[in-house]
Amino acid sequence: MSRREALANDWRDLSFRFRQTTPAGRRLRFGLFLLLFALVGLEAGVLRELWRLKAEEPRVLRGNPAAEEMKAFQERLPQQRAFLEHRGRSLQTAQLAEAVGRRPFDGGVTVPLPAPEIPPEPAWANQPPPPPPEPLPPMITLKAVMVLGNKAAAVADIEGEAPARILRVGTEFGSGQGRVVRITPEGVRIKWRSRIEDIGLQPY
Repeated sequence: MSRREALANDWRDLSFRFRQTTPAGRRLRFGLFLLLFALVGLEAGVLRELWRLKAEEPRVLRGNPAAEEMKAFQERLPQQRAFLEHRGRSLQTAQLAEAVGRRPFDGGVTVPLPAPEIPPEPAWANQPPPPPPEPLPPMITLKAVMVLGNKAAAVADIEGEAPARILRVGTEFGSGQGRVVRITPEGVRIKWRSRIEDIGLQPY
């Protein structure tokens, strides 16, 4: 049996079943009806979508912001290019004039630089420096005092000198800057340069 004869037999069998009123025939007719309805609905949806796209395409193209912006940029491009070229030439001219120390278009005349302004000296610049501060007297710790009539002596530790030094009226210390001027039972009075100080006896 050839292929054509097999297809013809299948078609006759399908037609016979389609015309039958049995449940199998009814199910076959119902299935074919649903398939036909689905195909018609699908085709209608495709046609509706194509119609919508065709209707919206001109409006989208006319209102495309990217295309309008590109067109405006292309229109401004020659002006911007001319401005940049002019600016570059001006900058090169200024740099060249600064390098050679001349003004452009003045015939090559050298322009002298202005002399720097020297501020006047303040009033305190010519004054002598202040004197150094007066040195402080050394630390003195009085250990003992002895007074016998007109004779008096004291024992003290003086900073920077030997400990337990015996002091009398007129004794000098601190490289001659200090001197003992009085000794009493209460303590010792010293003179350090132009200052007078009293040093009391330290209690034990």
